[in-house]
Amino acid sequence: MTDTRENEAVFSDQVYHKTVSQIFMLILFLGYWLYIWQFERVNYSSTPPEWWIGILNRYPLFEIISRFFLSALELFSPRVLRHFIPLVASLWLARIAISRFLESFYDLADQSAAKSLLNRLLARGIPSTSIGSLNHQNFREQIERNTQLRVGGPGYLYIDSGAAAITEHNGRFKRVLSSGSHALGRFEYPVAVIDIRPQERDIPVIQMMTSDGIDLMVDVNVIFQIGRDGRQPSKQQQFPFDFDSARKAAYAETNIDGEKQIAWDTITMFATAAELRKLVAESQLDDLIHTRQSGIHPHPQLKRAMTQRLKPVLREIGVEILESQLGRFELPPPVVQKNIHYWQTQWENQSGEQKASDAGESSGQIVDLRTIALSDLAQTMATTVKSTGIPRNRLDQKPINAYKVVEGLERYILRYASDSPLARNQLNAVTYLKQQLLIEYGIQQEEVD
Repeated sequence: MTDTRENEAVFSDQVYHKTVSQIFMLILFLGYWLYIWQFERVNYSSTPPEWWIGILNRYPLFEIISRFFLSALELFSPRVLRHFIPLVASLWLARIAISRFLESFYDLADQSAAKSLLNRLLARGIPSTSIGSLNHQNFREQIERNTQLRVGGPGYLYIDSGAAAITEHNGRFKRVLSSGSHALGRFEYPVAVIDIRPQERDIPVIQMMTSDGIDLMVDVNVIFQIGRDGRQPSKQQQFPFDFDSARKAAYAETNIDGEKQIAWDTITMFATAAELRKLVAESQLDDLIHTRQSGIHPHPQLKRAMTQRLKPVLREIGVEILESQLGRFELPPPVVQKNIHYWQTQWENQSGEQKASDAGESSGQIVDLRTIALSDLAQTMATTVKSTGIPRNRLDQKPINAYKVVEGLERYILRYASDSPLARNQLNAVTYLKQQLLIEYGIQQEEVD
């Protein structure tokens, strides 16, 4: 639907200036004509043409208008009109020259396209000519196919639903156009078309590093759109947007390596990745993957912090973020194994405590399992030392006694090694201690037996 008020606002100033110019040219033309008339000194009043004398003889009443008629006839005398031949010829040649210039300057298809453009430029008011339609896909290709879009108005431009166009005049920003039909001023042309609908983008494999030097990778999903400034969808405007935000987004372009230009939607993804890297660089790995004692998981908290940091950054390019999603963190294999062991230990501790609690409730007694285990261990070590039968005054037997004590402890731990990761770790330490006793004191296996 054509916005009449918008069209009147666009053309009111241009029509006024063109009217003033045309009046000035008309006055200049009439002055030139009168000058030629006086220069040639044509005087039909004193010597009327013979054909006019014959008319007056037949119709004497024409004598009343004879003076005015002969004065007008003097202006159209061949002696006067011959001076307009160079002027007409120059205007005709100027039109041809301008048409060829337009054809070459705007790379038009042929002379007919150039003449059509010239006629539109010389037209008064709003011409009914349509210069084309635009959508948010492949704007550059649309410009290449339709030369009228490169030149611009005057004429009507249609913009598809869900898109907005930014126009310029003489290389300067002119205005933002929403969907629908719009009248373009002379040499007002579209420079960008943006999609004002909500956009969803996936950012795969963002590489990051925590403050403790751990590499992370994650996938991010972002939903965003051109800023709306609080506007809500309606029947008149299905996809509302803020005109100033659309202008910012249209001019938000960044060069990569001096060759490739990225637009506002790609800049949004770059900004999202950058803010997430900053947040991760300020945190340690444990703070990012382990649930806190308060029960708050860090993943949603990190997503909220990223969204809060993104809002003011994206506002500068006219973008409003709607929603974001973080994928699963991918860690290096050694870090994964370490965390698996940590989680397994935590689970086993919780499981052991639960079993102890259940056993205590069923028997009605609180039994200290650690006390029983220590008592059993002490009894075993005492039995082992007693069974050696070494006199106290035999100092050279101390290493052997120590070795037997450690050996007894090893046999004790072996009873629980298959069920407890902690016992397996202790067993490795005891075995290492035995080897050190054998090496340092040169104990032979026959002496022990």
